[in-house]
Amino acid sequence: MALDENARSMPMRGNISALAIQIAGGILCFLLFTYAASFAAMLLGRSVSSYAVAAGLLSIPLWAYMSRDPQSNMGWGLGVGSVVLSCVILAASYAVALGFYDQSWDGTAYHQEAIIALAEGWNIFYQPPDPASQYALNLEAYPKAIWIIAASIFKLTGRMEGAKLIGLALMACSFFLLLGALLRVRVFPPWGAVLISLAAALNPVAIYQSLSFYVDGILGSVLLCFIGLGLLVLYEPKRRHFVLLGAVIAFAINIKQTGIAYVSVLALALLVLYWGYGRARVFRPATTAMLIGGGLGAVLLGYNPYITNTLAHH
Repeated sequence: MALDENARSMPMRGNISALAIQIAGGILCFLLFTYAASFAAMLLGRSVSSYAVAAGLLSIPLWAYMSRDPQSNMGWGLGVGSVVLSCVILAASYAVALGFYDQSWDGTAYHQEAIIALAEGWNIFYQPPDPASQYALNLEAYPKAIWIIAASIFKLTGRMEGAKLIGLALMACSFFLLLGALLRVRVFPPWGAVLISLAAALNPVAIYQSLSFYVDGILGSVLLCFIGLGLLVLYEPKRRHFVLLGAVIAFAINIKQTGIAYVSVLALALLVLYWGYGRARVFRPATTAMLIGGGLGAVLLGYNPYITNTLAHH
């Protein structure tokens, strides 16, 4: 009887894992594509674009298609369900964020100033911050990924508070990605995987800062996504997961400068884990993805501030 119950639970576990991973991937792709589209617009001499949000939304069904799981017995329902749920989470995050004013010190100071400046046309590659601003040094020297995404959303909607959806969406993303990875690992029972994922995603820093423009909680959620992806590739070393692993590194580096240190330590720990398990087919592509992600994050996406800081303040 117990064997029959276990046999029936295996497909269910796999389906839930696949759905959770697709939902998380959809949310991540929305943020990454929005960031990349506005970044490319500025690189070409234009400004942050509201169309970047459309690019982010289009990336959700693209991810669902690229990550379809032939082993799942849910068929196209899995992809359609993940797209719908990803969009619902983003919409709910926007609605909740819209209902609360950011009353934090830094959030209402240089964070919002940077978002407004970007939305009004400041190009980080070809223009310095307004020298009259008392926060000009902050705007010049700090990583800008979250500002760029928030400015894209603000430029589209005209609602500053709604741009805070990033923190809320990433909390949900980290939960689903950890849940999907832990269900794949099969070390914990399903209820244990849910509790661990909830406890990690709903950590005090993420909750406390979720309704502000502070980025510490956002960075924490992205690092949890990195850990989830690191575990996922150990048991499911697919190309799309390695690509997402490298992209998350590049993203984390451009959220906060300490992201470099945190990502480096976590990446080293994961590589030691892969080596210890003797998974050469994981170690090599993971190392490649991490190096490419780190290089792109620091040199290209992080040209401003990392290269510009080095040149101007060495």
